Amino acid sequence: MNFSIRTRTLAGAWGHHVPTLAAALVVAGPVDALAHGEAPRVIALSHPAARPGMTLLVTDTQGLFALGEAAPPRWLCEDAVAPSAGLTGALVGPGAAEWLVAASAGLARSTDGGCTFAPVSGAPAGGTPVGLTAHPMRPAERVVGFSEAPGGLYFSEDAGASWRPAETPGVLQVRSLLRVAAAPERLYAAGPEGLFRSDDGGRRYVAVTGGGALEGVDPESVYVLAGGGRPDAPDEVWVAVQRVPASLLLRSRDRGETFEGVHTLPDPIDSLAFDAAGERALVATIFGTLSRSGPGFVDWVDAPAPGPGFGCLGRGPADGGDALWACADAFQGAPFTVATSLDFGETWTPVLAALSRVERRFDCPADSPAAIACADVCPGQPVGATCLLCGAGVPCDPDASPDGGSDAEPGVIDAGGADPRDAGPPSSPMPASPDAAIVGPSAGATIREGTCSAVGRGPLATSLAAMLLLGLARSRRRSTLPANERTPLA
Repeated sequence: MNFSIRTRTLAGAWGHHVPTLAAALVVAGPVDALAHGEAPRVIALSHPAARPGMTLLVTDTQGLFALGEAAPPRWLCEDAVAPSAGLTGALVGPGAAEWLVAASAGLARSTDGGCTFAPVSGAPAGGTPVGLTAHPMRPAERVVGFSEAPGGLYFSEDAGASWRPAETPGVLQVRSLLRVAAAPERLYAAGPEGLFRSDDGGRRYVAVTGGGALEGVDPESVYVLAGGGRPDAPDEVWVAVQRVPASLLLRSRDRGETFEGVHTLPDPIDSLAFDAAGERALVATIFGTLSRSGPGFVDWVDAPAPGPGFGCLGRGPADGGDALWACADAFQGAPFTVATSLDFGETWTPVLAALSRVERRFDCPADSPAAIACADVCPGQPVGATCLLCGAGVPCDPDASPDGGSDAEPGVIDAGGADPRDAGPPSSPMPASPDAAIVGPSAGATIREGTCSAVGRGPLATSLAAMLLLGLARSRRRSTLPANERTPLA
């Protein structure tokens, strides 16, 4: 029996652990390690500028999935990068065929659209990369942190082919890394040594005071979430203080020097998104609370999330209007894997129902490393499952539907049990498909009121919350292996 868990990733860092949760889980006992690849979960989604129309999904145990581009969903298994690679992030660009992935074994790069990967030079092998990010105006400039020994922050000017260490006050172990969209030269890194800021695109970092509401807080529990939601707020940064049973959402308006409390949530925070005006916030937590603010980030209302594993909150591509995107865990019973919302999270329109419905591999030659590595595994299925995916020499059905071939239509739910289709569905930013439906908060879920009230209050609330997380953990493969047990990229 092995104790094993990989927590949801946060705010574009996507791939680190929440230490306070790990400590809380020890009291609940061990869990069986699961087979490689079973029940994958989306941990990050992005819309690469180099591939207009693409939505790229990073999963914890099964590699990459690509949606859109007027094509059926496609899949690249994680073993195309390295055996049991354990991806934590991915970037596409500057060219459409240039891919850079972060994995538990290090960084790897492809120049042929993901068919062949090679390790990069200059970055440490065997340390877990965190927060892989590219400069939006100079996409060949990349920054990444490492959460474990040897740790550190690294900078690349050649799309990730080679890396050099950034200038930092000591060797830092990075738990989360954020580039501010409104000021892309500015980055924040958080970890056991504290909070750090770069004002030159990630070449040099200085320690940040972190006063006010952040003063005296254990740095192990601090994760950077987002910059300000408005273009005129380049000095704003939001952080989560991850605790069980109550986490804090804090904001700084002076580049991290002082923080103010904004909201308290009943469990650890997964992700944060703003409305188009940058005046309202939407927060998802890992135990299934969706918290929405009024204008000015006041008058918060907590409600159940649309399904288990809900998170990955973020805005769509630059031309995506007011659309929000999110992911959920269909293997735990969520009504979708990826969905969009046009009403700031009141209802969600599924884009992909389940990863197991994907029927096409990435377009790679049959003799390519990716095609060979992925030949005997199936998306969303454990090792040994049988499937026949097109691609890599297997002809594709020209009549295959863009949503992965499902004829089933998911149920339609809202908070009051009414069918939103009675009023007519809103327009969707994605093409219509059999997966198109409107999903609101989960039926029968309990709205929590401060301290895990879905499972009761009092001294046992923390341990009960830990047991809930263990239930989610049973669908995860394993925690990131110690550095000396990983397969390095070679």
